[in-house]
Amino acid sequence: MPEYLTQAIDSPAAWKALPINTTANTLIHLNSQQIVELRQSADKLDSHNTTWSECQFEDFELASLKPVVESIRAVLEGGHGFVVVSGFPIDISITLTKRIFFSFGHQLGFPDPQDAAGHLLHDIRDTGSDPLKVDDLRLYQTNRELDFHNDGSDAFLLLCIEAAVAGGQSRLVSAITVFNEILARRPDLARVLQEPFPFDARGQQVPGQPRVQTVPIYAYHEGYLNVLFKRTYIEMAERFSEVPPLSEPQKEAIELMSTLCETLSIEFTLRPGELLIANNYDLLHGRPAYQDHPGTPGKRRHMLRLWLSLPNGRPLPPHFKNTREFSHSFTRRQDLNRSLP
Repeated sequence: MPEYLTQAIDSPAAWKALPINTTANTLIHLNSQQIVELRQSADKLDSHNTTWSECQFEDFELASLKPVVESIRAVLEGGHGFVVVSGFPIDISITLTKRIFFSFGHQLGFPDPQDAAGHLLHDIRDTGSDPLKVDDLRLYQTNRELDFHNDGSDAFLLLCIEAAVAGGQSRLVSAITVFNEILARRPDLARVLQEPFPFDARGQQVPGQPRVQTVPIYAYHEGYLNVLFKRTYIEMAERFSEVPPLSEPQKEAIELMSTLCETLSIEFTLRPGELLIANNYDLLHGRPAYQDHPGTPGKRRHMLRLWLSLPNGRPLPPHFKNTREFSHSFTRRQDLNRSLP
């Protein structure tokens, strides 16, 4: 039986309209020494012809970044859940940028696969394809609006290489605050959201698992409230014959949740060289539709994305083991626990 949460969560992650500024520790500026170390490490890897996928933790000597990494981890797990890092060097080749980005991720945690093919780094760009016509196409591969959702693993990193000419702003909301509001307004729907919903896995399911995963949107486990929400994929799951239509309470619950995500969210624009890092269990993110620079292929909106498991990550609900989003982080926790004396 699920463990239903019936009381509001009091947590630093339960914020409302938290500003992006240094006072709230949401904005970190890389200093000149840290940028020099990143560049030098990239140059060293370039001289050895090392690809970004071959980079390991030991490849980068980033002594000045250690305090930054530690502070980011504390914000992600146990804090308000996100940070924007500015000054990331991108005025180099995309190959070198990927080396720096991937190895920076290695300092923070463990890069995890983002798809069934096992790719560890994704280029976030519009492919021009239609997700209604391509079964395994994911919405980040389009220029469409992305409803509030979360990615996979403990945290995601999104580095801006090129911004859109219009639209595409980053939106963040505390899923904990959203739950608290639902609980205050409609405790019956707060319970519904802690019961299973169907999610179209978009062909990315864990091997041996069905093409539709059936899991709760909110799961309370060992003192932590965790979210897994993708409204579009919930609604797309009904295209499969084995998936029954959503009940009226389910429809009402996700409609209220979506509305609160909009009203309680913050919005900002990531500029080239800015890096958003956010927790995937406490926060949801989205974006409006965007337009690319017309007739200039090199000026298309372009982000690089990593998914990371964190060494200080929380205990995870058992059903996360078979989700495409959190299976890798769940397995890392189990392996770590087995290795402890």
